[in-house]
Amino acid sequence: LFPSAKVTYNELSPEGRAIITAVRENPEELEGFLSVIHQYIRYNPTADWFAHFRSADPELYKNPTFKAAMLLVEANRGRSLKQFVERTLSAIPGDPITNTIRAIPKYSEHMNYFGVTFEDAVNKLNKFVSSGTTSDFLWIDPPYLWASGYGTGGELESAEGFLNLVGKLEKLSDRGVKFVFFNTDPQSKLDDIL
Repeated sequence: LFPSAKVTYNELSPEGRAIITAVRENPEELEGFLSVIHQYIRYNPTADWFAHFRSADPELYKNPTFKAAMLLVEANRGRSLKQFVERTLSAIPGDPITNTIRAIPKYSEHMNYFGVTFEDAVNKLNKFVSSGTTSDFLWIDPPYLWASGYGTGGELESAEGFLNLVGKLEKLSDRGVKFVFFNTDPQSKLDDIL
């Protein structure tokens, strides 16, 4: 779509950083660890796979690529059979771990093409508010309003944080900076604070 565009992906959460680093730097090792976890789960479907791998080999758990594999499985499957069933019933069809393994080579290719930064997103956004141009395009996917549990960017979960962000978006628009902004909350909730 934009063949000469410079693309930079910014991620601040430690979990996101761990996954991106593994995808970029060790995709084959990541695929291997995902396969090992997947096989254990297939043969032990009711076991707490997370606790097993965390305690079975403490040295392996210290490996950053293995930790990234565990984060990916947890995000796609959950830690227990109950979480897996709940997520599977509302998720994309197919085996989420197998789909993740299949996607890693392409993600690795793209993530190595992109520039990747691990900066404070609000500070990065402020730079565009003050010096962005009409040739800039931002994809903004912050922690969602009234979500809970974000360790990074949690201040954006409150009404005050969200309104602060909306104010920055207005300034971006005034500068002619193009952007896409995500928030999962229904319009009725947004009407309460805007």
